[in-house]
Amino acid sequence: MGLYDGLGTDKDAYSTASIAKQLNIPVILVINARATSTSAAAILKGFIDFDKKVPIKGVIINNVMSENHYKLIAGAIHRYLDLPILGYLPHDSTISLPSRQLGLVPDDELPNVDKKIAKVAEDVKAHVDLQKLLSLATSVSEKVVDPFNIPKTRLRLGIAKDKAFNFYYADNIHLLEKTGIELIPFSPISDN
Repeated sequence: MGLYDGLGTDKDAYSTASIAKQLNIPVILVINARATSTSAAAILKGFIDFDKKVPIKGVIINNVMSENHYKLIAGAIHRYLDLPILGYLPHDSTISLPSRQLGLVPDDELPNVDKKIAKVAEDVKAHVDLQKLLSLATSVSEKVVDPFNIPKTRLRLGIAKDKAFNFYYADNIHLLEKTGIELIPFSPISDN
């Protein structure tokens, strides 16, 4: 899913962009620059101009083929846009992740996933200005939210958990447990 993708085609319906606007959270775009140079600036301009209220504060350039390729792209971005470049990630086919319908293959099905993550971390450390990235991340003001009073309930809820159903956001699971719901894991594949 991209920055403006949410519910249907409404860019303000549950998209990352709409949340960033509502909470005034800085957005760092990561663009695929493979086989581009000046066109990367045009792509970025499209993202910026599509909704000028989205606080796009920088870019990381992905799939850079060489140092010279990076210089071409950076030159175009500096020429046509006032957008900080936080760095780049070099092209590396050994770290690509397979995907299937509705997203990426879960990490527990991927061979050498730890090595791939370590390689990406090395590349980020070597080619991305982490100080600038962290300064943007810490520029967000704290949002004060009224305490959420959750009524305690005594419910048992079955939660599918196996190879077919294995991805859940931990915050959602925690929220269900916090309400007093007892989660009972089961396997649609192997349980009766």
